[in-house]
Amino acid sequence: MRKILFCAAAAGLVAAIFSVGGASGQRLAVIDVGNLPVDGNGDLRVAGVVVAAPAAIRFVGFTAATFSDSAGFLTISRACNAEFPSTRVCDVRELGESIPPPPDWTDRIRLAEGLSAGGASVFIGCYTSDGRPSPCRLEASDPGVFPAACCGL
Repeated sequence: MRKILFCAAAAGLVAAIFSVGGASGQRLAVIDVGNLPVDGNGDLRVAGVVVAAPAAIRFVGFTAATFSDSAGFLTISRACNAEFPSTRVCDVRELGESIPPPPDWTDRIRLAEGLSAGGASVFIGCYTSDGRPSPCRLEASDPGVFPAACCGL
């Protein structure tokens, strides 16, 4: 007898819970979950890998320091890191793909060539504000000393 009363009370409670739904005359929405994947026990299965897009290297700033033809890739990268922590000299491609693009600059700047392509050789070249390569020394009296563009995450 106790089991019957208990079951009847439980059934009444469940019915009361499911009849609560808002304003009088308002209908509850029915959500179909029949298309969700379940395992043999009826438990919802969720699988997969969350993939985040890799952080893009972008332009950060121009060095106050200037560099001649004798400055190597690591020397310029260390100078970038000193002025803008966690940066290095930009590769031509990285500067071109930077969003937003870098601001205009006067004269020429130093950029790495071959770094983003994974090449075995990295060269430092000079570039104009429109992104075109330019000789670092236009004439014998030109010192060819320019700042570098620095890139980071």
